[in-house]
Amino acid sequence: MINTFVLCKNEVFFRTIEKELNKNHICCLDIFKDPETALEQYKKIRTKPDIILLDANWKKYITADATIIKQFKNTDSPPKIILVTNYYDELIADKLKELNVQGYFYRNVENVKTVIDCIKQVYKGKEYFISKPNDLPDEKN
Repeated sequence: MINTFVLCKNEVFFRTIEKELNKNHICCLDIFKDPETALEQYKKIRTKPDIILLDANWKKYITADATIIKQFKNTDSPPKIILVTNYYDELIADKLKELNVQGYFYRNVENVKTVIDCIKQVYKGKEYFISKPNDLPDEKN
């Protein structure tokens, strides 16, 4: 079983695909709407999740100094981190690679297979970064 923490402002996406994740031996241990709470919980629990799925829409944590990613990576047991997005931003993808984030994918209930593939590949120690599909919107400033 691959255990995950989900950090997302809107848990609807993950609740929608949770059955499919479970069928593929991926378990969501908890969903957090606040990154600081997730980090505190991560530090406290004995059995750490294998992967953190982090919503890319929290710009104050992801861009600039990538605070929450660095804080997770500086723990005693740094997790594998996958960023989840509803838009594509090449600059964020490049920044994530610099921060040793292992994955970046586009969230959509129609691409559950991609989500599962990404989680499984990252769990195995590989990177999984999406390329920009033709129909994927760019980040709007």
